[in-house]
Amino acid sequence: MVLMADDIRFGTTMRLDPGLPGRGVHPSLALASIIDAIRRHAARGITVLRLPAVLSAQLRDGCDWQAMAAVCGECAEVIGQLGVRLSIHAEMHVVAAADDAAIDAASIAALVRAVEVLDALGATADGVVVAHLPHPASGRGACIARWYLRLSAPIRRRIAFEPVAAPGAFEAALSVHQRTGAPIVLDTLHLQLAGSGPALGAALSLALGTWPAGVRPKIHLSSQRTEAVPLPGARSARPGAPHPGQHADYCHPGDIAALAEAARGVPPFDVMIEARAGEQAVAQVRRDWERSRRSVGAR
Repeated sequence: MVLMADDIRFGTTMRLDPGLPGRGVHPSLALASIIDAIRRHAARGITVLRLPAVLSAQLRDGCDWQAMAAVCGECAEVIGQLGVRLSIHAEMHVVAAADDAAIDAASIAALVRAVEVLDALGATADGVVVAHLPHPASGRGACIARWYLRLSAPIRRRIAFEPVAAPGAFEAALSVHQRTGAPIVLDTLHLQLAGSGPALGAALSLALGTWPAGVRPKIHLSSQRTEAVPLPGARSARPGAPHPGQHADYCHPGDIAALAEAARGVPPFDVMIEARAGEQAVAQVRRDWERSRRSVGAR
């Protein structure tokens, strides 16, 4: 049986008020904007939301959460009423078990700050900080496990690992899960670009099975950008090929159909749509998912 679109919660990165400045804004104003954005997205049926990267600038120096208890309490109430799942994608400089002490300290500090934000906003147990695992060629599975187990329990309970787009990355993530219990966030495009490893159906089942009981699993869905991009430094907009892994504006119907087929017989899960069109891409995925489901059911 193929899951219906209503069985899946499709999400996107939250879009804040475009008039909100990136730096220098008071944290309470940023949080109030988050509450407005949560309500706005939920009204469109989108309750799986990733906090925007701009928050790393707005909350970089930490917050006096006690002084903002009222706005945080309002956010927690809104999340509870609307059934919203909040998550954060770790900043790009975050490296699990980095050899360099300064990089390691900065990475852990970024994770601590991200978890602090989710806790302060009242995110439920399914609110996770998604961090990339290092390239599997580094052979650092055991080292990453030791690093993870040294993190405090409040940090560990919100960390989920995403395999990168490299051969063996998914298998390496499974190895880290077996050592730590940390859940895996399957990225369909990364799996596709890896060019090896389990098929999508097997990878989906394995990844969903890494999540703890009572916490709804989540995955990432995106398509490779194929349209031309301007070449860097070119005076005219000459066409250039996109880099591998660049996200398209929308998800390709074939990628949606492949995931719908792979989801035969699995329990419901959440899908973070990593597409440049945001909310419009979510609506497109819902439509194409239903088309794919009806097509599979007719066979």
